[in-house]
Amino acid sequence: KGETIPLRIARGDQELQRDVEVRLGCASSIELADTEGFNAYALRSKVVFFVGLLRLLERDEAIAFVIGHELSHQIDLGRGKRRSRIPEDEARADYVGAYLAERAGYRLDPEDFGLVQAAHAQPRRLAAEPVSHPSTPARQVLFRDTLAEIATKRAQGEALLPQWRAP
Repeated sequence: KGETIPLRIARGDQELQRDVEVRLGCASSIELADTEGFNAYALRSKVVFFVGLLRLLERDEAIAFVIGHELSHQIDLGRGKRRSRIPEDEARADYVGAYLAERAGYRLDPEDFGLVQAAHAQPRRLAAEPVSHPSTPARQVLFRDTLAEIATKRAQGEALLPQWRAP
């Protein structure tokens, strides 16, 4: 308790320095992989985020959304669900990920989903890197609908708790 970790964040030509309080949270860690790839993925005990994706995303909100998306997959893995890349699992991870980012204090914008999808479609992707997050118009519509749902709950003073219903 009371312990802090110094953190230095470079964003463009700005540098922020923060002392982050150490607090008990989930048992998950988030690791930064020193690779220029454009990906992030979840394992049972950690989320891995590629430096290339971090550099490409222009908004912290988009980064928070990706972390939330991967944490959603990790929650499913912790419940014994097998890892899959079917569209419904990706849509659910988008939905829960948006809620997790919003609950962490990031105010998402529809542009954040576009930034993430553009990053995954980059022509500079590593050739061996699988496309694990295919972009579809339905995912974009779901993201906008999710943000509208969150805004409605916020305006009505409701708790920001996801209530997934498969599309």
